[in-house]
Amino acid sequence: MPRRKKLDLAPVMEALIAEIEFRISRTVKDAFHDIERRIDHLDKQLAGRGGRAQASHDFKQCRKPGCNGRVIAHRLCSRHYQQWRYHRKKATLRTPVVILPKAPVAARSKAPVSAKAKPAPRKRQAKATA
Repeated sequence: MPRRKKLDLAPVMEALIAEIEFRISRTVKDAFHDIERRIDHLDKQLAGRGGRAQASHDFKQCRKPGCNGRVIAHRLCSRHYQQWRYHRKKATLRTPVVILPKAPVAARSKAPVSAKAKPAPRKRQAKATA
């Protein structure tokens, strides 16, 4: 059986490595070019604002001291608003309910009744016998 010829892979590998290096360098150059473009764009935006970047918190802040949360309702952030709701609900449940007595019958009637006048007693009717 004849011996197989050994293939010399060194030139093929070198060509492959050179192609990979070229593609990687082109990709990296494109990425750097894109980053430079974005930086230039941001510089132009900042120059239009007087050279100052806009504050990172352009939203209304919570009214509680020391809290920088974004306002959602009643000038409170989500956390403090939930606390406020909880305590408000708890306070309304604790409030005693006062039940007033019903007004006397005379006061509820439409016709005014004098304090001195007493109603006449009812007379009993006699049972009729047949």
